[in-house]
Amino acid sequence: MRLIVGLVAILFLRPILYLLKGLWWVLEFCFMILVVKIILGSVRWMTSWIG
Repeated sequence: MRLIVGLVAILFLRPILYLLKGLWWVLEFCFMILVVKIILGSVRWMTSWIG
């Protein structure tokens, strides 16, 4: 009985873990793009302010 419950738990948890990992990767990617946009925007703003 315990073995069956363990197998079911593993089968159900593995896709959830992969899904969370994928979501985390997507969030990290979006955050990276956002940071790059902020840096580029601030650099552009500073150069326009200097010029």
